[in-house]
Amino acid sequence: MRKLNRTSYLVFVALVLLASLLFVRAVIRSIRTVPERTTVEGLSMEHPDTRLILKDGRPWIQVSALMNATPAQISQVITDYDHLGNFMPHLVYGKTLSVKGAQRKVRMDIPLLGSHAFSEIDVTEKIEPTGRTYYWEGSGGTIPINHGRWILLATGDGPTFVRYEIESYGPFPIPRWAQRLAMMQVLPDVLQHIDKRIIDLKIKNPPYFKANP
Repeated sequence: MRKLNRTSYLVFVALVLLASLLFVRAVIRSIRTVPERTTVEGLSMEHPDTRLILKDGRPWIQVSALMNATPAQISQVITDYDHLGNFMPHLVYGKTLSVKGAQRKVRMDIPLLGSHAFSEIDVTEKIEPTGRTYYWEGSGGTIPINHGRWILLATGDGPTFVRYEIESYGPFPIPRWAQRLAMMQVLPDVLQHIDKRIIDLKIKNPPYFKANP
């Protein structure tokens, strides 16, 4: 019995140490910036690359992956704001408030820490031969800082190189590094839910995707 108790104690200590090391590693990732991802080597949809980069002198979260869809198809899904909440579990709903040329005003409602927050953003679309970019800036709401961009780069006849970059902080008395840590755990799911949405639409509703403009 004594040997069993000692073994159980050592296992408990080992698990606590492992959990502590993993937590410290995650905290370091949320405060130390690294160069941004610019290549597709080693990327897959199953294992998105998440890192903290420095942009305009501030830390942004960058999540990168490869999606088996064209930039036009991906853009149709990520700009379908009125239906994002149907397949994004981290959104209550999105709503397009206005459209003017390449610019849109959008409202995003998000459940945060058991409460409700929302952000109004101004989205600008830029279409180039190599892909598409969507920039957004927060223009109102209860989320004080919210801006970022989607970068969709074609890779010839292969998958699209997708980068999602964001700086966003909620209205909480929580250190920014802790908010970044939480977001770095959640944001890879955003890309995976979009990828699943594209796969489902290709199978169940092929007409959803229009021809490339």
